[in-house]
Parts: sequence; structure tokens; C-alpha cells
Amino acid sequence: MAFAEVVPALNNGVVDCGVTGSLSGNTAGWTEVTKSIYPMSLGWSINVLAVNLDSWKRLDPKMQAFLLEQVKAYEDKMWATRQDDHRPRPTTATPASSPAPWASSPRRPARAR
Repeated sequence: MAFAEVVPALNNGVVDCGVTGSLSGNTAGWTEVTKSIYPMSLGWSINVLAVNLDSWKRLDPKMQAFLLEQVKAYEDKMWATRQDDHRPRPTTATPASSPAPWASSPRRPARAR
């Protein structure tokens, strides 16, 4: 999505969230169309895995279990690369409606007004 289209998309409910830097987000007006912020520490890259829920449900349970195992191993490896960062690792709560543990976000603090 083009950066200039993010604010209207957030405002109209076309997208649920976005990832940006604090300067660009504030300059573009993200604070006017969002209710919360999660202070995500980003390095040289960001890694996101998203799976369409209908597609996930079509997978064989053995394949789902295999993918969950592999993603967990990948997540553990990614956290291990942050050894130099002494901040606590966020805990991820998995809502009952989530198809997989990585599908939920850490609790998001309410944005101050």
C-alpha cells in the first residue's frame, strides 16, 4: 500500500494496523486515525507472517502443527539474535479466535490523548 493511502485506509477500516516510524507516522497524521500504539523495536528488518484464516482452516491438522512448530523455532531464533537487547521480551496472548500463537499481538497500551 502506498504510504499516502495508509491514513485513509486506517480511517475507513480498510486496514486494521500499520507499521511505521514515529516521525513518519506523526507527520502523516496516523495519531488522528489510530486508537493505540505498540512500541515495537525494529532493527534492520521486520519479519511478519500472516495467514488467511480460511486458508489456515483448509490445512490438514498435521500440517498446521508442523507449521506452528517451525514458526515457533523461527521466532525463538529471531529472539536469540536480540541477545544484546536487555529489554524484556513481550508476551503474546493468543485469543481463542486466533488460528495460531503468532497471530496475536502483545497487549497494546492505550494511546494517551
